[in-house]
Amino acid sequence: MVDIAESTVRKYAQALEKAGYRFRKTENGSRIYTDNDVFVFKEVKSLSKKSAVPVERMAKMIVINQKQKIQSEAEGETLKQVQSNQQESSDITQYDNRFNELMNQLDKLNMMEDIVKELRELNELNRQLTERFQEQEIFIKESLEKRDRQLMKSLNQALEIRKARSEAAMAEKEKQKGFFYVCFPKNGNKNKKTELIVNRHSKI
Repeated sequence: MVDIAESTVRKYAQALEKAGYRFRKTENGSRIYTDNDVFVFKEVKSLSKKSAVPVERMAKMIVINQKQKIQSEAEGETLKQVQSNQQESSDITQYDNRFNELMNQLDKLNMMEDIVKELRELNELNRQLTERFQEQEIFIKESLEKRDRQLMKSLNQALEIRKARSEAAMAEKEKQKGFFYVCFPKNGNKNKKTELIVNRHSKI
């Protein structure tokens, strides 16, 4: 191992295992050293050079430090997971809010479509009523004109009949007047006729 004698590595490994450190091992029980294990050995060696602390005690300190580091990393992961869950929850909340907003907009849109539909139906009803009113107006106008024509025709016929009767009555009256004039002349005419008769007799 780098800069560390094999016997020293074995000593460090035993002290670390005694303190609770775990190494990976093969089927026959031989230790397998990872990059993290090498880093720990180097840390033990560095502390040994800087202080007179026994290897066993340093091993316990390193194991405690490793556990705290692992716990801190786990807590960090947990915190990240919590934050991730919170973010997901926030995203879900935002999604729900957006969904509700879209549903509200959809409801408003449906309401607007209903209003537009009602307006179209009202416009169609108004158009039909207007057409019916115009048809009734035309019918009434034509009926009144027809009635007026019939009244004028009847009035003209009545006037013609009255005129014809009046003319017939006048003609009858003139006819009767002529008959009475011939049969019963006036006195002046009668005297003249008598004079003519007398004169004729005198000449004879």
